[in-house]
Amino acid sequence: MTDFQIGLLGFPVLLTLILLRIPLAVALLVVGLAGKVLIEGQANGANSLLKQQMFNDFNTYSLSLIPLFLLMSEFATKGGMSQALFKAAEAFVGRRKGGLALSAILGSGAFGAICGSSLATATTMGRVALPELQRAGYSGALATGTLAAGGTLGILIPPSIVLVIYGILAEANIERLFAAALVPGLLAIAGYMAVIAFVVRSEKNPPARAKKPWFEDQIWQGPRCAVMLLWGLICGALAFTGLGYAKASILLLAGLLTLMIFVPIRENKGFKIHVRAERIKRLTQALPALLIFAAVVGGIYGGVFSPTAAAGIGAGLTLLLALIRSLRSDERNLGWIGTALINTAKTSAMILFIVVAAKVFNAFLASATVPQTIAEIFIGSNLSPWMILIGMVLLYLALGTIMDSLAMIFLTVPIFVPIILQLDFGIPEDQALLWFGILVLVSAEVGLITPPIGLNLFVINALANKVPMGQTYRGVLPFVVSDMVRIALLVAFPWITLALVRLIY
Repeated sequence: MTDFQIGLLGFPVLLTLILLRIPLAVALLVVGLAGKVLIEGQANGANSLLKQQMFNDFNTYSLSLIPLFLLMSEFATKGGMSQALFKAAEAFVGRRKGGLALSAILGSGAFGAICGSSLATATTMGRVALPELQRAGYSGALATGTLAAGGTLGILIPPSIVLVIYGILAEANIERLFAAALVPGLLAIAGYMAVIAFVVRSEKNPPARAKKPWFEDQIWQGPRCAVMLLWGLICGALAFTGLGYAKASILLLAGLLTLMIFVPIRENKGFKIHVRAERIKRLTQALPALLIFAAVVGGIYGGVFSPTAAAGIGAGLTLLLALIRSLRSDERNLGWIGTALINTAKTSAMILFIVVAAKVFNAFLASATVPQTIAEIFIGSNLSPWMILIGMVLLYLALGTIMDSLAMIFLTVPIFVPIILQLDFGIPEDQALLWFGILVLVSAEVGLITPPIGLNLFVINALANKVPMGQTYRGVLPFVVSDMVRIALLVAFPWITLALVRLIY
């Protein structure tokens, strides 16, 4: 048996171990070490590989992102950020048809931006929003489908733990991966909101709109009007004082949106500004979470912080917010800090063990020349690069129905990345690596809500114990269709993914 054949044999063996419920890290490690022994004919090489691999991986600066983002997620949950973000979104879209479901999607996207984990986003937002959806008369299918789909935003809206792992495996720039993920993430939010609007309008008994107003107007006159006009002038002055065209446009747009959303100006027997007070109140309550997102993601995009430094700052700020909330409440017990640290340590140890085991498995594949040989086969075929890429995406979608997203990434990235780098898509290699990473991420995200093994479906259905699993499956299907459309757009138009990267860097 040749080395290449031994390498190929490793895949069915690994899949069999995974299906037998062997932990992913153990399966990767066993197959990787056994393959090295078969190829080299002795165990010394495998032992030295394991020692060297563990030292090199645990000495990697980028890996410190994982426990810091996990810790930020734990503290954000304790700090009540999910409820504040959901209520803030409710103040803006709650009066529309399907307003609570729309609020759940917006809240999930905002919480995912400071969480980085899909399961944590689904669980936390499910506990906050599900009772509200049920009280408002939403069907079990729409309520659970919405929350399961919204949970996937936790790994798509940066920062994302899955993107960090992809960046480590593919040796891609993590900062640029975060930038590449933002526009597809916003596109996902828009698609999910469109699905909700369509489903609510097509239901025979749609949930009723809120009867009471979600905001009250307060009228500002005289000096307060001058303050708002001064705000507009400051935005305009800053926009054209040493800023580039792109940053100036963004700043002006922010100023205009502020005026449109919060302070519509009306002419009624004098110059008056009607301030939507309830929106400002709710947004103020969610402001700490939004500031943390701005500090983490904005600091990374602006080059102020490295991703690791930004994650550390985010963890510190979320801890501070959680402490303030805990001290204000009647329960002054701070035992939740120890619980958060223990949970973070357990999850981090699991992920880091998987990373080390995956590197051992990848070294086995490299010794068997599997990535190089498969790449040569594809390059030598008559298939177009686009057909090869579409085949990879379809494989990810199929694997997502039976396999965890992390398992998919660890299993396929070492094989697919060398192929992608040798295919010509009309874009530079480093950008192709970013583009492919987002496609992998989106495909893994779809797997989280694809029956029958979508993890988010089980998480949300467990919270809604009176909703049959069949209803949850039925409720999530329109969101899966939305994801398929989005994947097609991202494949056909790489500039959607790369636009922000090219703008910033």
